[in-house]
Amino acid sequence: MSFTSNALRITSDGYLEFYKYNKKPLGGGALEWNYVQKPSSYAKISHVLNKGSKKYLYFQRKISGVKVTHLNNGKYRYRLTINNLHSPYQYIGKSYDMVASFYTVGGTKYFEAPARANNSGD
Repeated sequence: MSFTSNALRITSDGYLEFYKYNKKPLGGGALEWNYVQKPSSYAKISHVLNKGSKKYLYFQRKISGVKVTHLNNGKYRYRLTINNLHSPYQYIGKSYDMVASFYTVGGTKYFEAPARANNSGD
């Protein structure tokens, strides 16, 4: 199984990173990640607001590759909306099972990086 979409990552130190899909795989085996090694663009998250199933991330710098809202007033310049679609799915493969969920990020559909449902000892 391999993925052919761009990737976003929120880091533990408060950055939003955008990774462009790359046709050259980074790993082999049953699951391949085809992304550049370093983020294509990134920004430090200044503020986070949670409203229902939506999470709003505010930052000062525009992130290329992601549709963000430019704010004219206030102390934050850009906002990204992440909407949890509350639609979990399970992938059952020959060597592993995965559980994940779907989201829209800036109006574009994304899926959560899958977590293994069963542990094969790795």
